[in-house]
Amino acid sequence: MSNKVNFIEEYREFTKGRVLRGIIRHGALDALSAFNPIISTKTNRIQFLYFHHVFLDEIENLEKLLKRLSIHHQFIPYSEAIHRIQTNQIDGNYITWSSDDGFKNNLAAAQVFRRFNISACFFVNPSSIGINNPADSKKFCRARLNLPPVEFLNWEDVNELQNEGHEIGSHTINHLRLTELNNFQLHEEVVTSKSLIEKHCGEIQHFAYPYGRWSDFNQRGMSLVREAGYKSCATAERGCHTAGTRDMTAIPIIQRDLVIAGWPKRHIEFFMHTNMLYKKNIASPWK
Repeated sequence: MSNKVNFIEEYREFTKGRVLRGIIRHGALDALSAFNPIISTKTNRIQFLYFHHVFLDEIENLEKLLKRLSIHHQFIPYSEAIHRIQTNQIDGNYITWSSDDGFKNNLAAAQVFRRFNISACFFVNPSSIGINNPADSKKFCRARLNLPPVEFLNWEDVNELQNEGHEIGSHTINHLRLTELNNFQLHEEVVTSKSLIEKHCGEIQHFAYPYGRWSDFNQRGMSLVREAGYKSCATAERGCHTAGTRDMTAIPIIQRDLVIAGWPKRHIEFFMHTNMLYKKNIASPWK
């Protein structure tokens, strides 16, 4: 038997070993989404959707999802979405896209986005940029992402995304859990990461911290986000943003909905619908 390590290229490979969990999840969401109406367009809002990967067998599903969402929503750039929150201009049904972790297959997502005139924000970690050896990727992905080996973007790829009209943001240097770091390490991950990325990309404005739950960040980190000059701080907490309930003088703390293009569209729409109804503008434990 060969011990050779290969990059994962398809979602079906990615989910191997998680079959039982996937069946249970799929069945539960099938039942819940069967009673879910089409996403309401009555409430003006901005929904931030984000992904990690678009594998080869997810490309067609992503295109179908974007086509469906475009019927009742306007896709806007990430920075425009932040500006609309800061200036209380949430006067329609808006969606903006971002991606975390900097996988090479994000380039496939960008090709699909081009057909829908979508500008996204790609949050990257300088320490993983350029990993192109499956064995090295396996070590990084196992330690930091709890995933099988995936190829990562290099800096030329990152610049290509910029040339396509996309934004680049910081996801820290090393994808560490920031609440476990001392003050020096935290400064490196939040502040220094910005300057490292800017050497390759020019000015960047947005930050998304790893793992993304409220408990994975803290007041110390938020103070450094302000110190570094970021314009926003993104979580991985589900929810959407509506008008009139934000402190317009503060850096927006963004709630985002995870999208896996390999999921059935009705499952994604179920999350979007329920988050719109029940998870609007949840206050963060730090400001």
